[in-house]
Amino acid sequence: MDADENLYLRSCNYSGQKDTWKEVVKNQLIQHLKDLGVENGLVKSETRYFEVSPEQHLPIEKYERRLLDFISKVERKQEDNQSS
Repeated sequence: MDADENLYLRSCNYSGQKDTWKEVVKNQLIQHLKDLGVENGLVKSETRYFEVSPEQHLPIEKYERRLLDFISKVERKQEDNQSS
């Protein structure tokens, strides 16, 4: 969510070699920020110390629950915007 309460989501399933998954996740985040129009300098500063660890991994059931919650929030926000 950004300062204007816009919600963003990008998902990636990685099934390659385990020694490169951290870099893949970081590159996905960098690409997501660039796709949103964030300046390169800000992308670099915000991701410089970004770390990916197994503790941040969500089991599929928990991920799906969070995804459904997120989709619900987006739909409610769209409904609120349409009724305004």
